[in-house]
Amino acid sequence: MLETSYTVGTGYGRARLPFSKEHVRSEILCHGLGAHVMYPGTATVLDIGGGIGVIDLELLRTRASHCILVEASPDYLEAAAEEA
Repeated sequence: MLETSYTVGTGYGRARLPFSKEHVRSEILCHGLGAHVMYPGTATVLDIGGGIGVIDLELLRTRASHCILVEASPDYLEAAAEEA
């Protein structure tokens, strides 16, 4: 039997879970964090269609050394540049 050391809520219903805010994450962020656990040497995230880069900023705060945002929308890119 596996021992649970940490639990998070993901997906569209995550806000409805009775978890504290630090235990609720987007599924995209969980993919990035999971990739880091499986491949600890990974330092760069390529985010295709990442909108304004919110997930990239969170990954940079937690694990990633570099994030590359590829986005087709000029409005999203402008907002991402303002957030950076």
